[in-house]
Amino acid sequence: MLGHFRNNMGYRLISIFAAIVIWFFVFSERNPTIENVVTVPLEATGLARNLVVAEKPSTVNIRFQGKANVVDRISSRDFRAFIPLDQVDVGVRSIQVATEVPAGVRIISVQPSWVQVHIDQVSSMQVPVEIVVKGDAARGYVLEKPRITPSQVLINGPGNYLESIGKVYVNATFNGLSKDYFQSLPVLVEDTDGNLIMEWVEVIPRNVDVLIPVVEDVPSRTVPILIDLIGELKPGLKVDKVLVYPSTVKIYGPRDIINEIGYLTLEIDVTEIEESINFEVDLEFPQGITDASADKVQVMLEVSNEN
Repeated sequence: MLGHFRNNMGYRLISIFAAIVIWFFVFSERNPTIENVVTVPLEATGLARNLVVAEKPSTVNIRFQGKANVVDRISSRDFRAFIPLDQVDVGVRSIQVATEVPAGVRIISVQPSWVQVHIDQVSSMQVPVEIVVKGDAARGYVLEKPRITPSQVLINGPGNYLESIGKVYVNATFNGLSKDYFQSLPVLVEDTDGNLIMEWVEVIPRNVDVLIPVVEDVPSRTVPILIDLIGELKPGLKVDKVLVYPSTVKIYGPRDIINEIGYLTLEIDVTEIEESINFEVDLEFPQGITDASADKVQVMLEVSNEN
């Protein structure tokens, strides 16, 4: 029996080896090695604080290889491409692109693998910030002059880019504005051709505060309503309380007229009143008032016996 087992050992080993080969073949067919290409932002690292990158490619293409189950799970965000600039000085330099890749993949090529980089001294300039208003006030309202804080920003960057600056501004965008607009907005920088050059410059501060006051088209003022009781109650009666609703009213008209009006007086004749009563009264407005938020008010008059 033992001899028979030994005589078949070779066949058994060959069968096991064949099974392993077939398993690897089947697994490879199900999870083949594939290639892919991603576009990755090109970073600059290690540059001295007094230097700045004046020109470089913004991206590189990385071709890589890996098993399908690995490649399908990764994206361009899992890759990094950078150029180490810790040993460079002012001028045009040719630098090899370095990469960091996720586990399980192999780099086939980087295009371009070497890049020309223009290094320049950092320059600075202080410039005013414009406000570009994109929108309108609601009907019956107008926009007053915008205010910006701070009104100027410091821009750092290569000298050639600073010389080409055409516009430094913020965009204030809204629609149908009926109250003051207040936002912290990012500062944008364009060259003289209208192209954004944010990649090449540093703006300090990066955001500014913008206030655009919104006022009603027709001047208005809110004034209180004061009650003036006239006449005399019948003997033995007294007024405990007088209430008016609304207690204030917004009046519209020329500014010089409404500025002279501190309140509205409402005369109530109590001669014929014998008990507590609620009633509606028409408001009377001084000459020149063009409109008001209410033209009638409710009056509540509480009356009691003196004894």
